[in-house]
Amino acid sequence: MSSEVLEIVELDDGGVALRKADDNSAEPVMTVRFSEETVKALKDQHMGVAQSMIAAGIQLIVDAKIRLEEEKEEPVIH
Repeated sequence: MSSEVLEIVELDDGGVALRKADDNSAEPVMTVRFSEETVKALKDQHMGVAQSMIAAGIQLIVDAKIRLEEEKEEPVIH
C-alpha cells in the first residue's frame, strides 16, 4: 500500500471502515461489521473495538510484508 491518508469511519449501515480520506466513493480498504446484539453488548464502545481490530489487521499486513521482503534478501556467505 502506498503512502496515503486513511480514515476510520462509521458507515450508514453501521459498519466501520478504513478508507482513503480523500475519496468517499472509493471501496473501503477494510470493513468491520458487528451484529446489533454485539453493538448493544458493547454499550456503544463498538467504534473503539473496531479501531483496535483495524489496527491489529494493519499490523499483521505490515509484519507479513516485512517477512516477505526479508525472504527475498540474498543470504550472507562468510
